Amino acid sequence: MKKNIINVTVTLFFLLTLGAETGQAQTSSNQFKSYIPFQFNVGEQKFPAGEYLIERTNRLASMEIVVGGLSKGGGTKATQIEGTWLLTVTTPPAAGRPPFEVLISFASGGVFLASAESDQGTPPQQGAWAKTGANEYTATALAFGHGPNPGDLFTFKIKSLFQSVGENELEGLGEAAICDASGNNCQRFPGCSTLHATRVTVEPPSCP
Repeated sequence: MKKNIINVTVTLFFLLTLGAETGQAQTSSNQFKSYIPFQFNVGEQKFPAGEYLIERTNRLASMEIVVGGLSKGGGTKATQIEGTWLLTVTTPPAAGRPPFEVLISFASGGVFLASAESDQGTPPQQGAWAKTGANEYTATALAFGHGPNPGDLFTFKIKSLFQSVGENELEGLGEAAICDASGNNCQRFPGCSTLHATRVTVEPPSCP
């Protein structure tokens, strides 16, 4: 899993204190392992006491704490959302549509992809995603649709809000709309769908 790197600006005093009060093991000229004996917060994320890899990005003013693989504090690590997920969508009762599945992918750089829906309700979608809170992610995707005439081009716009509830599980809400060919002037479908996704993990083949 890709390491989650969090930039932390600190004072020289804190760096000296960290070096004096925590055990260190040098890994390179700019990196060292350090045991931080107390819980600490970075923005809205909380990290437990444990062993972390510290990288100095500026000799006097800043460092990076690389979180992932080294923490021994027993707390919950930040979920890495990048990857592919099997999403189950339960539409609102007014839609009169049974639940369906879709494969979604969160790629680096904020690229969001979705397959065609299992009941062929909407074609493949492309869009963008962003982290919008602690363990919260928002995605917007578009797909082209065609009316009865060749020039009748429109877009489906799907907006989703996801919360990570485990390393391999997401829950959330979504809404759909029909918009013009540029993704504007939208008419929203009533109600919101509930979302539940499980991560697609690597499984080796069983063949000899």
